[in-house]
Amino acid sequence: MRMIFDKEVFITDRQRELAKKLMLKKELKNSVMEGTRNFQGVLAEIVVFDYYPSGDHDPTYNHDGWILDASVDVKMIYFAPKYVLNPMWGCVIFDINTAQDCDYYCFTSLAKDHKRLYIHGFLPPEVFYANAEFGRKGEVNPNSSKGIFTFRGDCWFMTIASLKILAENM
Repeated sequence: MRMIFDKEVFITDRQRELAKKLMLKKELKNSVMEGTRNFQGVLAEIVVFDYYPSGDHDPTYNHDGWILDASVDVKMIYFAPKYVLNPMWGCVIFDINTAQDCDYYCFTSLAKDHKRLYIHGFLPPEVFYANAEFGRKGEVNPNSSKGIFTFRGDCWFMTIASLKILAENM
């Protein structure tokens, strides 16, 4: 799978409308945000699979769809549009989701105004977990620029910068 980094994708009205329709049908198991980010998660999935000509949005518990012959689970963080993309931001997977069976995780960042999504890159789960750090719920993220981001649940994390280094060496 071709690795891409920090590809900025502008979100269309059609993608936002489709996400609104699909989120009503989708129940996320083990949601740390208790379903409050369902729309954003579905929107990120739609944008990623629309971006790739071979993308097929076909969500199950284990993955969100297919790119070529690889199953992909999209992971998303949410950021205020006033911020500039920061390579120290995190690629995060909550500990309750580590059993998902997919070929790749796709790490993304979605602007809170829902106008753009950054696709940071892809890693196989075994590579991610072998290199990620573990954070406990309530702990301050050591990569937080002002020490203001605390983990909402036990999770595995690495920076976008680390993701790029690992993917380039695969």
